[in-house]
Amino acid sequence: MFRISIRLKTIATAVNLLFPKGKWRPLEIFTRKPISEEHAIESLSGRRLKIQVWRKKGAGKNYSSALIIYAPFLSQNDLRLINLADTFARAGFVVVLPWHAEGPYILDLREVNDIVSTVLFLRDNPSLGVEYFGLFGISASNGPVMAAAADPRIRELLSFIISFAGYYRVENVLQFIMTGQYSYKEIKGEIVPDSYTREILNKALDYLDCDEESLLTGPQFEKLRKLLSPSSFLDQLKAECFIIHSTDDPMIPYTESLRLADELKGRVPVYLNLVDVFEHGAYKKIDFRNIRRHYLPNLVEFYKFLSVLLSNWGDRR
Repeated sequence: MFRISIRLKTIATAVNLLFPKGKWRPLEIFTRKPISEEHAIESLSGRRLKIQVWRKKGAGKNYSSALIIYAPFLSQNDLRLINLADTFARAGFVVVLPWHAEGPYILDLREVNDIVSTVLFLRDNPSLGVEYFGLFGISASNGPVMAAAADPRIRELLSFIISFAGYYRVENVLQFIMTGQYSYKEIKGEIVPDSYTREILNKALDYLDCDEESLLTGPQFEKLRKLLSPSSFLDQLKAECFIIHSTDDPMIPYTESLRLADELKGRVPVYLNLVDVFEHGAYKKIDFRNIRRHYLPNLVEFYKFLSVLLSNWGDRR
């Protein structure tokens, strides 16, 4: 019965994640709506953080794994983020969303301290029932997430990391935004980067008061480039890594996740899933054509990927 329940839960979770809308989604049939609560903490960065926690009803020892989704550049009302939190909470995780009020959002050296502070808050509050800790990086936040995962203050506490639409080196992403070109091993391609990536880059250039070449190669930004590049921290990681990326991503090329997965092999357990559904988080239109050409062909491999995550770190009751 236990294996059957895990399989059913994995299928239902996969469908919920792939289809963020609709009352017919199966996980909502088998589980109750999670509860949500908020906490406020002072971060080691000096900022005040709001910590939003999603979990099943019945707090305490029933829960074992926290999933800290770090995406402060998204709105708290973003449907995709709400779907992630709701779905993983139904699947048995304590889902944690840290936020800070500053804006516009620019990645900087304080992000790591915010992530570390969130983990330490969960560790020091046993009423939340967290025994294992996982980090979930989305897009640009994968840099500080990997840096935090390697940080000696929490490195031993972490059991798993999820990298969604992530990257290996920030320089590779900058070059892609500037040229539209990407390559890894025998893979070479060129596309028009999404205009939003240029908008983000321009905001960063204004914030840092520099030009593209200085940000890409200037010694004054070497520390920042290192902090934002997962490649800098691979030798310090101890948590197993789950990497997922869409092959038609117009913001960060999927070759970055291929490179990251290859470099992690031999260091930690690593699981890679390439899909062509999300387009960097923007779902393809759900119609018959896309369901047949994209959603259904991706479902089997996505199920296998998700089954490892849920079996290892999901609800252990």
